[in-house]
Amino acid sequence: KKSGPEIAKELACVIKKPSFIKSINIAGPYINFFVNYEKLAKNLLQKIYAEKGSYGKQNIGKNKTIVMDISSPNIAKPLGIGHLRSTVIGGSLYKIYKALGYKTISINHLGDWGTQFGKLIYAYKNWGNLKDLRKNPIKHLLFLYVKFHQEVKDNPKLDDLAREEFQKLENNDKKNLEMWKEFRRLSLEEFDKIYKILKIRFDSYNGEAFYVSKLEKALEVLKKKTETKMSEGALIVDLDDYGMPPFFAIKSNGTSSYHLRDLAAALYRFDQYKPEKLLYVVGIDQKLHFEQLFKVLDLMGMNKNRFVHVDFGMFAFKDGKMSTREGKTIALEEVLDESIKLSKKILEEKKSQIKNIDDTAKKIGIGAVIFNDLSTDRIRNVIFDWSKMLSFDGDSSVYLQYTYVRCCSILEKAKKEQKLSPEINVGFEYKSKEEIALIKQLSLFQEMIIKSAETYKPSYLANYLIDLAKVFNEFYNNCRVLSGTEKEMKNKVLLVFCVSQVIKNGLALLGIETVDKM
Repeated sequence: KKSGPEIAKELACVIKKPSFIKSINIAGPYINFFVNYEKLAKNLLQKIYAEKGSYGKQNIGKNKTIVMDISSPNIAKPLGIGHLRSTVIGGSLYKIYKALGYKTISINHLGDWGTQFGKLIYAYKNWGNLKDLRKNPIKHLLFLYVKFHQEVKDNPKLDDLAREEFQKLENNDKKNLEMWKEFRRLSLEEFDKIYKILKIRFDSYNGEAFYVSKLEKALEVLKKKTETKMSEGALIVDLDDYGMPPFFAIKSNGTSSYHLRDLAAALYRFDQYKPEKLLYVVGIDQKLHFEQLFKVLDLMGMNKNRFVHVDFGMFAFKDGKMSTREGKTIALEEVLDESIKLSKKILEEKKSQIKNIDDTAKKIGIGAVIFNDLSTDRIRNVIFDWSKMLSFDGDSSVYLQYTYVRCCSILEKAKKEQKLSPEINVGFEYKSKEEIALIKQLSLFQEMIIKSAETYKPSYLANYLIDLAKVFNEFYNNCRVLSGTEKEMKNKVLLVFCVSQVIKNGLALLGIETVDKM
């Protein structure tokens, strides 16, 4: 029951001042802490300089495992623009968690099982062509998939015939199984071309088919730990009390459900990897499915907090959400190729003198597509805008890469003209507001990595890097690096080096490469 100023005065007297705090002043009911920027700069810049490419790494996740389900395309269909979000968000989170010391396991849970393969097998048997399949597998398989859905409009009985083909597949029919294996192999070969371009790797390609042999065990555990019942010929877990539709274990035609296959996958992953958390980086349109799955796992006695649906919005197109059923999809490969071509065109228009223009254009183009996605809060829809994505001035990866190039140019000039290279033997005297702002911004890097992991949002890291680049360019425009005393120049050269290193490390965590010249 004391006044604010009295409490502030008492607290200020007992607080032991840390070395990075210059002074503690009382202002009425407030206690103001003033940072010792010389001390902060010394600790921070020495650490960045010493750790270089490892700066930002921490041991928060030591002895803990994170398993993430990412990308997960359906085989026999092209990787479309819609697959980009799960792939790059998951790919970045994989790198971020790894940097925090976690053992990370990325699983590409392929859509390689289910009634759609009954449709595809029926279509191939009736309209397929081996020569076309070998020449352009994805194109031919997509043609067959679309044709089936066109034909079924006039002949609804085809759906029953397709279900029969899938049931044969589940019963290990030799011909259907061989056909399915070939579709899967050819699809993976095509997918890997895109994954290599994006520099995304997976620890496992175990898709839905992998868990078919584990369904019986999953079903036994489900029956033992929850209350199941028959409903219109299907085996379900009634979730009506939780405001959700039923969880289907076995469909009325006797085939396994998507629900059961995902349940088997979750049980296997927890048994195999013993993860701290299991992340599902899957679009928001699957929200209900994961709510049902997590509720059933909860009812089975598993800690629901260990399961996370990392949902995300879709790409915003003028014609709405695209569907492969109508043959309307934007191939991811085409988008990446277009971005690379536009990047090369921009470099040529700027009369860039770089020797490896194709390689640079590739890094810029791929980076632009990735950053456009990751800089957007994942729960929001992403607008595909080429002019914004490839802007040298806007909030883009091109702006970050250009800022990095500017840093490299300054460091190269310092070495050539002043014989100065980054070193930690400096005075750490930074007095201008631009220098102090830059040091403050650099000090937030590790915090942003942690925040991105805690929220499952690489957008925090992406937007932090944009802010860092803006603060640096303010510094660049108002503080001449190569002027003043040798001591002052050394201080500024070290600061420039640390900015370049943080931008490089940050972009790497997003899956984007830097370039030395533009």
